[in-house]
Amino acid sequence: MKKVFNSVARVEQLAVSHNMSVSRLAIDSGINPSTIATAKSRGCQLNLNTIIRICDHLEMPLMDFFAELVSNEPTSVLPHKDSARHLTLKNTPIKVVSLIL
Repeated sequence: MKKVFNSVARVEQLAVSHNMSVSRLAIDSGINPSTIATAKSRGCQLNLNTIIRICDHLEMPLMDFFAELVSNEPTSVLPHKDSARHLTLKNTPIKVVSLIL
C-alpha cells in the first residue's frame, strides 16, 4: 500500500514532540498560524519556505522533516491542484507539491 505524506500532520507531530501548540510553533518560526490552519482546512500541503522556517526554528535538518519518505515503500505527497513536478528520493517517486522559496 502506498503511504501518503502530509506536511501539516508532520508539523502537528513536531509540535507535540516539542511540547507546544501548532500555533506557538508557527509564531516562534515566524509564520502566521493561519498559514498552517488554512492548509489543513483546505487539505493542502505547506510550501517549502514554511517547512524550512519550522526546521530552522527547531534546529532540525530539512531531511529529518521528510525522514518518513525514505523507505522501501512507495510514497507520495498529497496532491495539490497545481502540482506537476516529480522528484525521486532514494529510488522512491514522490510528487513535489511546491518549491516556492
